[in-house]
Amino acid sequence: GTAEDCPPAYRFNTPVGLRTDDNGIAEERTIQMVAPFINEASFDLEVPGNQLSGSLRPTVFSESEWPDILLRVGLAKRGSAEWSGRAAFVPAEETEPSGDSGEPPPIEPLGQLVFDSQTPFE
Repeated sequence: GTAEDCPPAYRFNTPVGLRTDDNGIAEERTIQMVAPFINEASFDLEVPGNQLSGSLRPTVFSESEWPDILLRVGLAKRGSAEWSGRAAFVPAEETEPSGDSGEPPPIEPLGQLVFDSQTPFE
């Protein structure tokens, strides 16, 4: 079918909990879920570094940069019961040009995330 045949994506706000086993990260936020099709959904979560409720800290950034760091988490579910995505500490201005150095911004990945359950919510 054509794009006109497709209904708009279903969007709704829902609480989400993100917690590491050691409670180094312990976040409760409200995010917007986007579901373009009945068996697909995704969301992104961004938390300013200085608002993190847990104790986990990035190591590739200095303390002076800490207020300008984001914890960025993205999860998606596409046609299966699993949610998958990744989490990383990134500079808050990551999408802006990095200047004349040409160096990519420092990013500290926290790893890939996979949830076997229907939702990643606590």
